Amino acid sequence: ERARKRIETSVVYFEGRELRVTASLGIADVGGNRTNREVLEFADAAMYRAKNTGRNRVEVAERDEAEASGSDAIN
Repeated sequence: ERARKRIETSVVYFEGRELRVTASLGIADVGGNRTNREVLEFADAAMYRAKNTGRNRVEVAERDEAEASGSDAIN
């Protein structure tokens, strides 16, 4: 959430114009026996959930996302 807020309050200049930037972030637990690919898939699903539920948000991968893929549950 701190990273998201920092991005939100930053100003970016592009071609002489002031732009405001926001971020939708997905977070996944790397613990357990998950592969790097699984962790990225869970984080990606959480990121799209953040985008689809209003953008400029942080979402954490949920247990059902891990179970749906057949992996260990994310804590």
